[in-house]
Amino acid sequence: ESGIAEDCCGGKASYDTRTQGCCNDEQVFDLGQEYLVFGLQCLAPVEPQEDKIPWNCTKEWPPSNYASVWKRYCATKSEDSHMAWAMTPSCQVGWLSVKQTSKSAAEQNALEQCQSRATAYNQETCHIFDLDGKLCARQRCGSKLHDATMIGCCNGQVFDSRTQDCCSGRIYNTETTGCCKGRLFKKEPRRCCGDKILFNSNTHGCCLEDGPQIFRFGSQNCCASPKGTCRIPAGITTCCRKEGNWRLP
Repeated sequence: ESGIAEDCCGGKASYDTRTQGCCNDEQVFDLGQEYLVFGLQCLAPVEPQEDKIPWNCTKEWPPSNYASVWKRYCATKSEDSHMAWAMTPSCQVGWLSVKQTSKSAAEQNALEQCQSRATAYNQETCHIFDLDGKLCARQRCGSKLHDATMIGCCNGQVFDSRTQDCCSGRIYNTETTGCCKGRLFKKEPRRCCGDKILFNSNTHGCCLEDGPQIFRFGSQNCCASPKGTCRIPAGITTCCRKEGNWRLP
């Protein structure tokens, strides 16, 4: 019939393609809500490094008992080093290796440590599940799985990273509020320098050349040489040999 634009999602539900979509062939969502849907409700499938292995835990990865260790493992991710997570297909035994100089070293260390434990526990064979944090976007916040590149976690509660952040366990709106030294403050004109010093951005700037320092416009400078702030003597325009970079955070 003319005007009808329906499709089937996963063989279970029909949806109007003009106003709705289907995620992972299993969940219908309203168009315009893609960010929260894909960040929280309908995550991209986990694709382990060794994808031919019949892993038992990919759908609910990371499981609750691995969530905190997985988060700490992912926090070590760096462009300057390599990391690997080895595990048995049943996901009952695992081991991680981080801050290695090569991928092969990370894999070898994780596999050896995992296998020694798996042999003693249930005779399973360990395989590489993750290499260099490829799967680290998938995290757990309390009981909820989420994509950490889109959704944040604060004291067990999820939040939209585009407009919110976490400060000492409290979620706040980043447009109107800031967090300085673990305490919330109302922005404009106040800002935070180096996450340590609260200041009035109408009268002061933030200098990070020698640790976080604030300086008063008109009477002080932020210098790259000598590093840090200095007071401008009368009759000259600067007290720096070389001007530093300063900003309003």
